[in-house]
Amino acid sequence: MAQETNPSFALEQTGEIMVVRLSGSFDTSNCNLMRTAVTDAMAKGGIKAVVMNLRNVTSIDSAAIGALIALRRGFVPPERFRLCEISDRIDKVIRLSHLDGIFFIDALEESAKHQALRA
Repeated sequence: MAQETNPSFALEQTGEIMVVRLSGSFDTSNCNLMRTAVTDAMAKGGIKAVVMNLRNVTSIDSAAIGALIALRRGFVPPERFRLCEISDRIDKVIRLSHLDGIFFIDALEESAKHQALRA
């Protein structure tokens, strides 16, 4: 199990799944750092799916949404990139932005990991 930690996110790789646990404000100040950390980890190989856990995210801006979309575009099939445990506030932003049609969203992290590997 490989891990990398930053005050706004933590990466944890278990087998073929990378779980990214975000916290606090997910915005211009940290989204590029997170995206780079995830793409660097993926470049090392062995990762077939990414689950973004947004449980502790308090706010999100357009730059962060753009980073999520950019990461999601790298997955074929797209079901291997999943969001989970989204707070009501962040869920509202995603739905108002019509991004619920782009992202696969799961209520729980464990179900997201299971669904990602089934794809």
